Amino acid sequence: MAAADLELRQQICIALTEGIVDQDGLLAFKAEAEERAKSVTQARKDEMKGKMSAMMDKVENLTELMEGIKGVLQEMRASAPTPVAEVEVSEELQTLYKANVKKYFDANPTHNPAGDDFSADLEQVMKGIVASMMAVAFTVRNK
Repeated sequence: MAAADLELRQQICIALTEGIVDQDGLLAFKAEAEERAKSVTQARKDEMKGKMSAMMDKVENLTELMEGIKGVLQEMRASAPTPVAEVEVSEELQTLYKANVKKYFDANPTHNPAGDDFSADLEQVMKGIVASMMAVAFTVRNK
């Protein structure tokens, strides 16, 4: 599938997980995420959106944005109705992920919500970033 055929969130997820999560891993993650999404209440979705919005009001750069998203995901995981164990991502994978983030947003400054040139669909960008973090955790958890 050509990149132009993918939604922005999918393009971002693929770019940020390059070298960490292969295509089969992304497909397995997507199937698991779609199944899990069926049981998530609207109140829980609204809670996450509220936390993300509040976090977005405080960030001034890409590093703070990524740390903020990670923090919200940790809060949501900790308060999940069904506990999910924390995953320890190796330093090597963290370094690769951070390099992917820098490479992608340097090449696509209009997609960086913390940047001055941001003009993309915020919901698509945030979903792509969140999905990439969750896909990495899913992959590490299932190795």
